[in-house]
Amino acid sequence: MVTINDIAKMAGVAKSTVSRYLNGGAVSEKTKAKLDEIVAENDYKPNKFAQSLKAKRTHMVGTIIPRLNSFATNEALRGLENSLRLSKNQLLITNADQSREREIEAISTLAKQRVDGIVFFAAAITPAHVKAFEEADVPVVIVGQSHPDFHCIIHDDEKAGHSVGAYAVANGHRNILVFGVDESDKAVGVTRRNGIEQAFEGHDID
Repeated sequence: MVTINDIAKMAGVAKSTVSRYLNGGAVSEKTKAKLDEIVAENDYKPNKFAQSLKAKRTHMVGTIIPRLNSFATNEALRGLENSLRLSKNQLLITNADQSREREIEAISTLAKQRVDGIVFFAAAITPAHVKAFEEADVPVVIVGQSHPDFHCIIHDDEKAGHSVGAYAVANGHRNILVFGVDESDKAVGVTRRNGIEQAFEGHDID
């Protein structure tokens, strides 16, 4: 009898990826197509009893935030907590204090606490983050950055950057300093900066 471990080995992916696929979670289109084929070829049927055991909920959602003194993050947490309270769920907040290592630790800790999901306010998504989420095997929503294997909530950072740059240009400014972050933060350090620089094109701004 084929098991979930067998499916994972045949597909060359982690067991948690197969579990996420079987439970309707986010996986890449390429991985989904491969798993569709393997599951069909082997006539694999998930263990409904095991799935029902796993379905037990704690009614807790964990969040991982980069720092406590962020107005934008605090406003998002306020809305998230209000929504969860209305649906009889609780919010757990973990402050990573802008440390990648603490973010990885928090993913593991929240998974051990059997949270029903994790909301990750991301400055960057590294391979270590992806591995930690796969091992945790917990539904995740990433806020602020984009990744093909996860549900993500993102801003249109390029458009936002362009609006800021265009506003400065329209008000006659030509000697402009852009103060931002490094390129490990794709949303702000790359996409938003690109939008700003596009607004400067053709206006003799260095």
